[in-house]
Amino acid sequence: MALLVDEEPSYGHFPPVYYYQGLVKEGQKSSKAADSFREYLNIRGKATEDHLLPDVRKRAGATAAK
Repeated sequence: MALLVDEEPSYGHFPPVYYYQGLVKEGQKSSKAADSFREYLNIRGKATEDHLLPDVRKRAGATAAK
């Protein structure tokens, strides 16, 4: 998958889609929001420099508990 014309791999831009999808589902009071957050964690959960991870972990746990 190449996001720009320079043909550099750009898969790194994809995981935030799950984060924002989870936020939308959360806003819609959907029970599927936790699924999106968990999918983000499946991809990025072991990253050391991801500023979204603390929020994703919190939301994945909080949404799953509802």
